[in-house]
Amino acid sequence: MSKMLQTTTSALSKFICLYLPADDPSALAGWYKEHFNSNGTRSCSIFREKVKEKGTTCNFMTDEYIPGKPYEMFAVRFDTDCIEALYERLSKAGVPLESMYSDHEGTMFVFTDPQGNKFQVRQRANTEPQPLRDDVPALIEPSALFFPASDPEATRKWYSELLGVALNDSGWPMTRNGEEICFYRSLIPGQTTNYHKNVVMGDRPSTLYSIINVAVDDLSEMHKRMLEQGQKVEGISDRGGCGRQFQLYDPDGNMLDIWEPQTMTRKKFKFDGGDYHWKQQYEMINASIEQGEGDIDSFLARVKKSNFNHRRIVIPGYNVLQKLDPEGMGSLLETLHQYSLEHPQHPFEIIKRDWSPTDTIGPAAMEHLADHREVFIPPTERAEGVLKIYGRPKFKDSPNWKDRIVLQIPFFVFDIDTFFTKASEWRHEIYRKIRIIHDEASVPWYLTKIDPEAVREVKLAVEQFNQEHPEHAIELIE
Repeated sequence: MSKMLQTTTSALSKFICLYLPADDPSALAGWYKEHFNSNGTRSCSIFREKVKEKGTTCNFMTDEYIPGKPYEMFAVRFDTDCIEALYERLSKAGVPLESMYSDHEGTMFVFTDPQGNKFQVRQRANTEPQPLRDDVPALIEPSALFFPASDPEATRKWYSELLGVALNDSGWPMTRNGEEICFYRSLIPGQTTNYHKNVVMGDRPSTLYSIINVAVDDLSEMHKRMLEQGQKVEGISDRGGCGRQFQLYDPDGNMLDIWEPQTMTRKKFKFDGGDYHWKQQYEMINASIEQGEGDIDSFLARVKKSNFNHRRIVIPGYNVLQKLDPEGMGSLLETLHQYSLEHPQHPFEIIKRDWSPTDTIGPAAMEHLADHREVFIPPTERAEGVLKIYGRPKFKDSPNWKDRIVLQIPFFVFDIDTFFTKASEWRHEIYRKIRIIHDEASVPWYLTKIDPEAVREVKLAVEQFNQEHPEHAIELIE
């Protein structure tokens, strides 16, 4: 028997971003920028994704929006504060519009974009009207989603009792931020707002997309609970500083992209002879915070202002960092721990890993962020502390051989001079061995084998270093 979740709050925090179908994403984004002063809203990004089938929209047919009359329903409502000026601008531009009308909620109209997607624009009754300013997006935020449903009342019950989403005074499920999720009976069985993106990944001809990303506070717990309830969900995808997410399907097959922010730490190596405080050595990378990366103090200051719960902190390469910089790593952990004590309502969860979410199938997959997996550092490589040497495609034509190579272990990259500097300063095992990569299979897609001249120069440079620093001798492995 299903376990129902009664709630007075909402398991869904807020809408994050929209993904709209488009035949020509760039052209459609340009159209929105021209007519709405931005291709997004003031608080939410909008992405246009190239669709598999030309003319695909997120509209659906219902006879409930206008009782008894078939109507092509819009999928999103946007709020604005300049509705009359915006309606006039769109009308003069020849944009397809439905008549503007008012009720107790405010003033509204519906427009159709060049793709054929229909959307509603609303100015709330209590909103003070503003002029249409060229440097301000006309759309404030998405305030409601509209999904097709075979049984709207059953779907409403699923959202409120099983998913744990609170209902507002109108009876619609809503996020904690106040956005509504509304349902209307579909006239076409099986119709959803999902669409297929035109991207080929291995043997998958296309990728199914949801139109919405929705933030939650504890993604792992929700995913676990949905699996226990027998709900249709996809696996959790870890996108590093872009967060974690999984796809959840409601009873009618409408997909929700459930998302949680995540912060990645990254150690910087600067060796120009100066003394560096540990805070200057670590970056906090989080794509959902304005100015997505920075030092620990800047990060914590932005977290305090953010309306997301940034509880998940991931430290990739923890074992290596603990050996390389125990004092700095200890100070970082203590700072995060102290913040958690001072903000018990939003404590950090520290994830210590020997791996990082990494794409391993090439630049095309990286571009579409489609197939990220957990890639572990081989235990033997961790134990030996071997740096591998590769070529740098970006500098392959440089006359200086030092520009054409890079030394790499998981999570860390060095130039040869930086490596020699640290090898002479530290006795750590990681600076005792260099492996020159010759076999194609061992070369990551974003690097390349080094050329013979660079190999010769590396060997000579290591030989000279060993002569000058016999107590820090480096072993060269081929």
